[in-house]
Amino acid sequence: MRHILVYSDSLAWGIVPNTRRRLPFDERWPGVLENRLHDLGRRVRVIEDCLNGRRTVWEDPFKPGRNGLRGLAQCIEIHSPLSLVILMLGTNDFQFSPKFNGADHRCSGLAEAYRAVSLALDCHFYDSSAVTSSSRVDGVHLDADQHLTLGHALADVVIPILGSG
Repeated sequence: MRHILVYSDSLAWGIVPNTRRRLPFDERWPGVLENRLHDLGRRVRVIEDCLNGRRTVWEDPFKPGRNGLRGLAQCIEIHSPLSLVILMLGTNDFQFSPKFNGADHRCSGLAEAYRAVSLALDCHFYDSSAVTSSSRVDGVHLDADQHLTLGHALADVVIPILGSG
């Protein structure tokens, strides 16, 4: 069985926009991804390590432990051997008070920068904005239908990366 680690923030945690509730596993994109891969005959286990407010390399001034860089290596070691690691971080770095005001402008160019870094490091890159946008409810997170769309799209991306194993 192949193992995929999803290391992310509230976008993969599955927060229901404008609430503190969480979508069930089968409705969050990591669960949709796992189920879709199963439907396509691929034996995988998707491991979620997702935390609301996780950032790339910064601490949250009000919620300690949100610096994603500090926990990533340990998380990979805990769950090894892994077939694939999916990182989905970045937008929280631009979301300051008042809540998310102007984050869309501060995030401009972020996907292109991640694409360039991924290319330089010989890593795969997928821009989720190719298939979905932020929530119609809060403008930041993903609505349930967007989780479904993203999970299915990522299955098509992940299959060739996993190969025939």
